[in-house]
Amino acid sequence: MSPSTAPYPRAAGKDIANPLGSILSAAMLLDHFGLHADAGKVREAANWTLQNGFVTKDIDPINFYFTSTIGELISDYVGGKIPRRYS
Repeated sequence: MSPSTAPYPRAAGKDIANPLGSILSAAMLLDHFGLHADAGKVREAANWTLQNGFVTKDIDPINFYFTSTIGELISDYVGGKIPRRYS
């Protein structure tokens, strides 16, 4: 997809787009395939990022994290790499 046809062309290549919509869509897909526990863990991870202020620039233009960082945090949470005292 070229930057001019991307859904959010101003964010193309800047690592600032909010990935939560796509991540929660993936959770819906997991539910569709009957992987409800996995879907729940993805939703829990997305909620954890929001509750702990790990948000992108669209939510907090001063104290924000990049798209890739949010994705890594969610991946680490789902994979059990976030220590329980932080989750």
